[in-house]
Parts: sequence; C-alpha cells; structure tokens
Amino acid sequence: MMRYLLHPPLSHDRLSWTDDGRVRLRFSRPWRDGTDAIVMDPLTFIGRLVPMVPLPGSHQLRYFGVLAPRAALRSQVVPPRARPRQLVMFNRGGAATTAARGCAQSATAKLQRISWAKLLHRMGGWEMETCPRCGAGMATLRLVTDPDEVRRTLDAWSDSHQAEPRRQPKARAPPGVTGQLALAFA
Repeated sequence: MMRYLLHPPLSHDRLSWTDDGRVRLRFSRPWRDGTDAIVMDPLTFIGRLVPMVPLPGSHQLRYFGVLAPRAALRSQVVPPRARPRQLVMFNRGGAATTAARGCAQSATAKLQRISWAKLLHRMGGWEMETCPRCGAGMATLRLVTDPDEVRRTLDAWSDSHQAEPRRQPKARAPPGVTGQLALAFA
C-alpha cells in the first residue's frame, strides 16, 4: 500500500546524459515497436516536464490503490466521515425550538475569546499574567490601538519612569592574571 503514496512522475534511475549532451529517458517498459528510450535536447526535456508541474493552489497529493476516492476497499481502510445532523430550529409558529436555543447557547460558549496573554503563553511560553520580579498576578489595564495614543502613552510612561543610564563596566584582566600576560616561545 505504501508504494502508491507520493510516487514521483519519473525515476531518476531512468535519466542519463548522452555523450553529445542530450538527455536520455528510458521507459519503464519497451514499446510495441521495441523502443526502450527517448533522446532529446535539455530544453525539449524541460518543455515536456513543465506541463507536469501542478498549478498553484491545486491538490498535489494523489491517492492511488486502496486510498483512491472510488476504491472498492477504501471503506475498510479509511474511517467514515461524520455527517452533520440537522436540527429543527423553528416550529410551525415560527418560534425557536429548545434545540435552537441550546445550539445558540453552546455556540456562544465555544466562541469565547482567548486573551493575548494566554496566546503568548501558548505560542512562546512567555508568562504575561504574573510579575517576573515578585510573582504577583498582573492584569491588562487597557488596550491601546491608535498610533497617536500609543505614542502619547509611551512618552508619558517614559517621562514618569526615567532611569539612570547604565554605566559600562571597566575592562578587567582575566581572574588570576596580574599585569602583562607573557607567553614563552621555544
């Protein structure tokens, strides 16, 4: 069954170069007239390969054998697709049925938004809901999306949180070494 999957259009073992720089493609089986290969120049060979390249957006995986869409034994290999069940949403009077009200409530329960902090934790493991210094819980105060408001907020925050500039530490010698390092050359 696995030999059917991902079968290339032609085998590399059947391709070879001729002495005069042309491409020789051997057939998997000889033709009726005994022809077992075709020889062509490289541009013609490329021209014949181009139509085999799939168009963008087309399916590039083809199933053959048991996995083919109309295979007789496919039902024994591939599990059946679950068919959606249609619920009666309104009665004859036009009022919503209990099934419709239950669907609406369950649909709104499923569509709850996930906070950015939880998404960042899922994506990169960054913990945004606890303070890295003290471990206390943090909460989002507000969401700012307007660029001018973002600039004003950052300017106000930087004015109120002026920190001393970091000083560059002085360079020092490696531990245990004092003065000039002398190397003995033989």
